[in-house]
Amino acid sequence: MNIRRENALKNIAILLLVILAIWLGFRHPKTAPAPEPENSAQAPANTSSGISITKEKITEANFSGSRPVITGGGDLADAARSFVDKTVSDFKTQADKEVPDIKAHFGADEPAAMYTLDIDAKDIKGPKTESIVLVEDIYTGGANDNEVFKVFTASLASGKLLDLSDVIKTSQQAPFTELVKKELDAWQPSGTTAPVVFTDEVDSLKFSDFTDWSLDSQNLTLYFSKYAIGPGVLGAVPFTISVDKLSDMLAI
Repeated sequence: MNIRRENALKNIAILLLVILAIWLGFRHPKTAPAPEPENSAQAPANTSSGISITKEKITEANFSGSRPVITGGGDLADAARSFVDKTVSDFKTQADKEVPDIKAHFGADEPAAMYTLDIDAKDIKGPKTESIVLVEDIYTGGANDNEVFKVFTASLASGKLLDLSDVIKTSQQAPFTELVKKELDAWQPSGTTAPVVFTDEVDSLKFSDFTDWSLDSQNLTLYFSKYAIGPGVLGAVPFTISVDKLSDMLAI
């Protein structure tokens, strides 16, 4: 009887030990160590400026018109916005000074009193540069309006503003200028049978005069304001030169 009792107690003890082991296993489960993250190349920085352009009307007491609204970060967008703000502010100062006297002498409906300022903007992105091309259409009385270009160009890699001297090799700036003159002198817009530029104006051009420009995958474009290289009928002129002709001149 005692032997049976001892065996029973041993079996109960063993059973309790098994139950305890199982319980402790659930309380403290073994977990595999977290895998090491795989090595991967760092994603390239996003150099896009995110520039977008919309347009809004200008309604002032002494002039009307429109202006671009340029959104996006970086030196390029900042420079273009600052230029637009200053241009509108300066034009307002001029209109507020001149228009009231014109209205007082000739009436509010006199065309000479109807000052207008319209600024258009275009974003041009090439493989290595991005440009914002601004063109102002200005009317301050008289028979005709005036059209003026202003272009800002920046490096896509650094975001910094560029001059044309950053794009055309120093040793090639004189040959580049001669190429531009030659192309302009021979230029015949569609519908014409003879060159249309002012030869004297073109021949006097210097490399430093090429302040407004853009560069895409196909062309380098030089922008000339109205009357700069030809008669007013030409308007403001965006003049393109194929990059194929500039392969030995480009520094980027």
